[in-house]
Amino acid sequence: MKALGGFIDLDALHRPSSTAENLAVSPALHFAYGRNALLFALLQMKPKALHLPFYICDSVTIPPTQLGIPIKWYSIQSDFTPNLPQVEKDEMLLLVNYFGLLSTQITAYADIYQNQLIIDNTQAWYNTPNAKCWSFNSSRKFFGVPDGAQLFCPITFAPDVSLEANIPEYRHLLERSLGNEALAHQIFAASESQISCNLATISQLSAQILDSVPHDIYIQKRKQNFQQLHSLLAQHNTIAHLLEDIPYAPFMYPFLPKHKIKHQNLYALRIFAPILWNDCAHRKVNSFEFEKDLAQNIIPLPLDYRYTTDDMRDLVNRMNHLL
Repeated sequence: MKALGGFIDLDALHRPSSTAENLAVSPALHFAYGRNALLFALLQMKPKALHLPFYICDSVTIPPTQLGIPIKWYSIQSDFTPNLPQVEKDEMLLLVNYFGLLSTQITAYADIYQNQLIIDNTQAWYNTPNAKCWSFNSSRKFFGVPDGAQLFCPITFAPDVSLEANIPEYRHLLERSLGNEALAHQIFAASESQISCNLATISQLSAQILDSVPHDIYIQKRKQNFQQLHSLLAQHNTIAHLLEDIPYAPFMYPFLPKHKIKHQNLYALRIFAPILWNDCAHRKVNSFEFEKDLAQNIIPLPLDYRYTTDDMRDLVNRMNHLL
């Protein structure tokens, strides 16, 4: 049975032949990881506090904590938009573009907060950067590479930075490509815990792979697979109304079923849907019950370029008895 989901293995092994135009954008700065990019932005702005959505990975809290910047939590609404907090002139606001669903709203937020705003586009690689605010992404969420992130700076900011070279762990990509999934996941988990916030640039390996990605084909596959999953699961998805307009290049299909499904039951079916993010469900902060419930129950289903629409039908067929 084909495994569906989990981290993407070595990107080049899935690449279709194509003479199509490469749609890569030119970023302001290349970093090894998203947290490096965030750290750099905070170093430049030196805010007195950073407003973070409670529904977020703990890794995003590392840069402000390392710099001694207080974190102020805010909540999100059922459509993933923020309950906007009061942001003082010496503070910054980070907004997550969940599943790429908030791309159209970002312009309005950028108009309000401008360079006080940081957009976390780790789930929206192809979102067009807004020149008024900071934004960063993560190549590992979209491609089979060991590192890589892009930081886009406001037009008023001219960075001058020297970055150390990153030497990432990449054995998990090779082991998964060889079919050694258990070992690959073990290496992946161990390497994740060792990721540093040091200001490092993308590795040469990742840069070379990303330079030849056929973006147009990858975008089209994501859109087709998203549409296929939505056609099969919309009747069971309590947030289906948010997904009628397909994101430009969807990250995953956010599935919040009417009846809760345990992730362990999906893993038994070889569907490796991640938990986004278990961290916040166990964070020792009062309230934010909606976010904690969302982290436990939403099921992000894989739809990237490794899979065909037939794979999406197979995925739903495996899940049918759980719905």
